Amino acid sequence: MCLTTHCSGFLPPEPFSLIEQDGHNPIPDRVYTKAELLAYLHDCRQKCRTTLHALTDEQMERRCEFSWGTCSFFELLIYNLRHVQGHTAQLEMVLGQHIRPQSDYVTQALDDDVTP
Repeated sequence: MCLTTHCSGFLPPEPFSLIEQDGHNPIPDRVYTKAELLAYLHDCRQKCRTTLHALTDEQMERRCEFSWGTCSFFELLIYNLRHVQGHTAQLEMVLGQHIRPQSDYVTQALDDDVTP
């Protein structure tokens, strides 16, 4: 998840990598543990909270440049939101097909939901 005006040099924390940018539907070398996934989710949520709490009008208007184009920082936040929603839908579909029926719609996550 990119929360800066450029993503060059971004690397996720270990043990994760950027294989999804390969473009050929790569699969990670191994299955991540629940603890690893929850820790990464916790870190991402903290980064989002910190960014949103410090956000000013000037920061929202900053121009962000990427290989795919330019946008304002506000537009980037909306793009990230839609991107995460897409992955959430994918996960919900897979879980529904293989593990359990569709879950109830969650409107707000509790802070302690993702503590590793």
